[in-house]
Amino acid sequence: MLAKIKTNVWQNHLLKLTPKYGSLWRETKQILRFKSPNLPIKKSDGSLGTPDLEKSELFKERLSLTLQPHSEIIDSENMNSVETFLNASVPILSLSSHLHQTM
Repeated sequence: MLAKIKTNVWQNHLLKLTPKYGSLWRETKQILRFKSPNLPIKKSDGSLGTPDLEKSELFKERLSLTLQPHSEIIDSENMNSVETFLNASVPILSLSSHLHQTM
């Protein structure tokens, strides 16, 4: 109910904006000036980590838990073909001869 009232108030406010009297420009500047707060990160015990060093450690822990390899998506046949391709000897062109041709 409260969200609906806020939405209606915001819509009415936006409808009243006009470039003729500068209200649209002032509102745009006001919106662009908004900076999101630097919120604390919750620890595993539910308390808040507030110092930057503590936040970085909590973020590191979260990423290390989230970004783990998935064993079920590893296809050994595909991995072998990629490794074979990467290990294949590729003729290397002389960089100096390439530079002389383009100059």
